[in-house]
Amino acid sequence: GELDRASLGRFASNASQQKPYDVELFRGIAMECIRRHHMLECEASLSPPVVQEILVAFGRVRFIEPEAIEALLLRATSLFDANPLEQYILDFALCSPTVSHTGNARPAQTFSLRTLNAMCQALCFLQAQPDNEFFNDVADLTIFCFQRGGTGLEAFIGDYTDALTKAASVFVRANIQRRDYFEALREVALQRKDILGEDGLKRLWQVLSQQRQSEAKAERQRLGPQPRRRGAMGRAVVQQEQR
Repeated sequence: GELDRASLGRFASNASQQKPYDVELFRGIAMECIRRHHMLECEASLSPPVVQEILVAFGRVRFIEPEAIEALLLRATSLFDANPLEQYILDFALCSPTVSHTGNARPAQTFSLRTLNAMCQALCFLQAQPDNEFFNDVADLTIFCFQRGGTGLEAFIGDYTDALTKAASVFVRANIQRRDYFEALREVALQRKDILGEDGLKRLWQVLSQQRQSEAKAERQRLGPQPRRRGAMGRAVVQQEQR
């Protein structure tokens, strides 16, 4: 019979740890992702943790099936409408719950910063130029959670040092220039420096320093070199506009 969504996620994760991995098996998983993406919302529809598990599995073995990857990203972004600070998706029209054998409905978990980081990391393995639109959606969702704050923020972030550092480093690796995103990470780190400690802050500052260098380099490339000509004395002289 059909695998329930949690089993499909575990199956993909376990399959990705086999060496060498089974290409045909992964093609089957990819086709299943595409099939479920085109279904009406139901219990078999992929939940946030399962989307993350499968995308990470693809990234681990570098299995590239563009249509399946796109289906996973579209499913993920549709689930971004659920507030991660609430931890569970209570809008069953957005993501169907799992129904136990006793008939109890168990809602799906929302995304956490850890799962968002893992999906972004997987895309760095799967795409030469990671999906800019998806990264921007992740940035918007993360900033939203940081700004809302409240008791749900602790669960969303989890391990502050690990989550914040990875959130910054994966965006640097993908060369995504979102100053507001990096600034939001910095502000949260300063607010919770008691949790991060000196070492945690140092790790994050190192990544943010790389980001500023990358941003400055991108700005220089955007502006381009000024036009030059050789001067009479062999010096490079900036051309002056004729007035």
